[in-house]
Amino acid sequence: MAVNFTRELNCLSDAPSLWRGIADTERMNRAVGLGRIEVAPLEGAGAARYLVKTRVGGVRLEYEERPFEFVENERLFFRRVQRRGPVAWLEMGCTLAPAGNGGTRVGFTLALQPRNMLWAPIVRLEGRRTIDSFIEAARDLDRELLRTGCLPPGVRTSEANEAALARAAGVLLREVAPARRALVEKLVELVRSGSDQEVSRMRPLELAEAWKVDGRELLAVCLGAVEAGLLELSWDLICPSCRSAVRRTASLAEVPEAGHCHLCDITFGTEPHQAVEATFHPPASIRAIDSGPYCVGGPVRTPHVVAQALLPAGGEASLAAPREPSRLRLFLRGGPTASVQVAPGAADAVRVEAHADRIAPAGIELAPGGKLLVVNRTGAETHAKLERIEWASARRHHAHAHRAARIPRRGTPPMRAAAYQADPSRVTRAQPKNAPPPAAPPDRPASRRALLASRAPGAESPGARSAR
Repeated sequence: MAVNFTRELNCLSDAPSLWRGIADTERMNRAVGLGRIEVAPLEGAGAARYLVKTRVGGVRLEYEERPFEFVENERLFFRRVQRRGPVAWLEMGCTLAPAGNGGTRVGFTLALQPRNMLWAPIVRLEGRRTIDSFIEAARDLDRELLRTGCLPPGVRTSEANEAALARAAGVLLREVAPARRALVEKLVELVRSGSDQEVSRMRPLELAEAWKVDGRELLAVCLGAVEAGLLELSWDLICPSCRSAVRRTASLAEVPEAGHCHLCDITFGTEPHQAVEATFHPPASIRAIDSGPYCVGGPVRTPHVVAQALLPAGGEASLAAPREPSRLRLFLRGGPTASVQVAPGAADAVRVEAHADRIAPAGIELAPGGKLLVVNRTGAETHAKLERIEWASARRHHAHAHRAARIPRRGTPPMRAAAYQADPSRVTRAQPKNAPPPAAPPDRPASRRALLASRAPGAESPGARSAR
């Protein structure tokens, strides 16, 4: 018999604000003390797309990770079939509903099936601890939102090497224009005190929006930080559907001609202006961060998705439309899509059929808050999702990342060398083979040559090395 737990918490914050924290399952799992996971692609297991390995309380677990089911700002749910460990399966859900005080009532449910009766007492104890820790994390989230309007600081398990950080920061401050020094100080403080999750994949445009600063200016500072040894540059291959990073490389030359997203089960081209994004992280010599992952399925990983559901083989599932007019796309794993127009006066419920190669009808009109009933005709368990058609923001990230090669900085040539710092082949492609690094300008210290010279992927920068 399954062991079941239910907990509720009345919060004063609104549901969209709470959703940003609760649906960030990477952050929540770190906060409640769950272990880091190992992830491998999984085939032939129905909707499950990954095989996950981890440890809880010293016990080795292995389970099938299926896509989360959720409706934005309202609820999320997942089920895991465990191949190894004390439980055969577990189900966990969270709901957010309006409360009488104008706040939100948050509810958590947890169900676990012990693998045998010998494990039942331990499963019951760990289950109670788990759900109580999630309630406490939600309470901390509500308190911080009320106090600051922001999410609580994430977990930080690594400390900065202050000597190396100071050296790299000093190099950067000497090189930037005075108008950019305030951005340098904010960036240095983020590297020093930001959570491991925050600094493991820094996106300049996203940071600029949070800091309310100019994105091009911050991008230029980040590129200068690569030269100074404060940051390292990576290139992430972005799935055009879920928009998650399916691969990270240190060099543009390592980006393949085609990418594949195992979750969405699609193959896509890797044009730099659409599918490749520049991200930053501190080198290990400055801060040895824990980059995770701690979860691979939370809704915050796909913020443009408003609803997602599993489709049983030969069965059906309902997807809820947003309560405001919008343009959406219905996506079925494997690539079939249909356009969805949410507009007043349209039908409150629409039924569609999902086939392996198409969705019928291909155009759908639905009233705000309406229900889209998706019938699975693929012959296998799969998943479907409703996506917002808002590509401008994502494209700006890519465009800015690749325009970085043309952003000038005071006293330096255009930033081509900095943008391709991790890719010597790109830097030297227009130069004769074995050409020496460019000479330093006469008004700079000779050591600047080493900072501007391209280096092999993953190599430690001169600024960071000399700081130790």
